Amino acid sequence: MSNEPRAQFGNVRRLPSGRFQARWRLNGAWHSARVVSDDNHDLGPRTFSTKKRALDYLAWVRQEIEAGRWKPPSKEEPPEIAIFRPFADEWVRTRRTRRGTPLKPRTRTHYESLLDRVIYPTFGDLELEQVADADTFESWYHSLDADHLTQNAHAYSLVRSILRTAHKRKLIAAMPPEIDGAGSTKRRRPIRPLSIDELGALIAALPERYRLLVLLYAWCAVRFGELTALQKRDVRIRHQCDASRENCPDAGCTGVLHVDRGVTRTKGEWHEDTPKSGEGGDVAIPPHVIPDVQKYIDHLNPHDLLFPAKQGGYMSLSSLHKVFNAAKKKIGRPDIRPHDLRHLGSMLAAAAGASPAELMQRLRHKTAQAAQIYWHAAKDRDRQIADRMSQMATEQTNVVPIETATRTKKRKEADTT
Repeated sequence: MSNEPRAQFGNVRRLPSGRFQARWRLNGAWHSARVVSDDNHDLGPRTFSTKKRALDYLAWVRQEIEAGRWKPPSKEEPPEIAIFRPFADEWVRTRRTRRGTPLKPRTRTHYESLLDRVIYPTFGDLELEQVADADTFESWYHSLDADHLTQNAHAYSLVRSILRTAHKRKLIAAMPPEIDGAGSTKRRRPIRPLSIDELGALIAALPERYRLLVLLYAWCAVRFGELTALQKRDVRIRHQCDASRENCPDAGCTGVLHVDRGVTRTKGEWHEDTPKSGEGGDVAIPPHVIPDVQKYIDHLNPHDLLFPAKQGGYMSLSSLHKVFNAAKKKIGRPDIRPHDLRHLGSMLAAAAGASPAELMQRLRHKTAQAAQIYWHAAKDRDRQIADRMSQMATEQTNVVPIETATRTKKRKEADTT
């Protein structure tokens, strides 16, 4: 076949990119080669690597037109595939926090795990509208393993968040009704905080390299991932005492931990990011802890990690678990976990008089809800706090219990009569 008929039907031109475009005229309008979907939706321009291929395509289009089989591709947007699995995968990949930042690696991994293990086996191949059906949604939730209430609550909340996005995009007509109590669970393991004496015994039972870490974990209520990211330059102490540092707690010395990052490990890789809540800041170090901190950091360089792994790099939580588990059994408290130290520090702050707003700032929580938990927990220990207050009062030589003072006053009055 010669090229002449093709030239009369349309033409081929070389583009600035070096590729070739095939064009033809039909019913007074010019058309060019397009990439089309199976249902004839226009997906964008089509070009060719050689002039011969463009001319061959032009000849094929002419045959299709003459046979009555060709029609212009649709310019309308192809309907979005509303299947749950691809939509959820895209949701996790592009999800942003309220501050507009991407999901943290551990959060993304957690979501992916919930989808793969708990959600996709039922919903993966269903249309979004089917997932949003009230009966289907409730049936899925009530089929979840009752022994994993926290996991179920997370999965329930994740599916609803994904469907909420689908609803905003008008991919589903309505959200499924909420299931009472499905998105929240009560703590199944009650936490019995360590006493101050037990904390001291726990620290004494640990190898020396872990002692300051646990001390700061408890008294500063810093998360483990934030502790492992701390460097010497993040410890800021202002001394008012003499060079011996022995009277540091009584001399008005102050110190803070500057917490502006944390580390997590997911799928074998370390990730350094902002703290879990996104809120960084300074955490005041209780004065009685400052001498131990100062002694510990004296030999470090500014960018040295405070608590590195033995082989260098970040310390893993499993390394702490190994020595922590041995120490807690030694002091007769096998029920505690490392993160309970943060709970202890929070309750100590609440017991010392911190308000919920002050706790929220010290703990660097995004909302007051978590801080309220510790505040109310401390208030529940009001009797113990009152007992301790009485003990503190009687330990002071210049404080006389009211009952004793009353008896003394009556004796004096009797002597004068």
